[in-house]
Amino acid sequence: MNLSVALGEKAGLERRGEPVDLLIAFGADQSTDLRREIRVAALDSTTGILREIPSQVYGENCRRDTRSCRLVFLADVAAKGRTEYLVFYGNPD
Repeated sequence: MNLSVALGEKAGLERRGEPVDLLIAFGADQSTDLRREIRVAALDSTTGILREIPSQVYGENCRRDTRSCRLVFLADVAAKGRTEYLVFYGNPD
């Protein structure tokens, strides 16, 4: 399973290694260990190739039917551009 995160740059400045810190939530039945299961990949819009990028999960929490955490990764976005990242989860192996 995955969710898409699209980042846009509007100020006209190239962004390299810009920290992104997201609060994300999933159904408790979709994952058992978010720190182990979550992976982030950048999508190359020209070739369609995915490239896994380093990420870190912290603040994992489970309440009722929802499992949430903070996800941090470094993003690259061209000036006036847009980059799509995919967050993969529910991958126990």
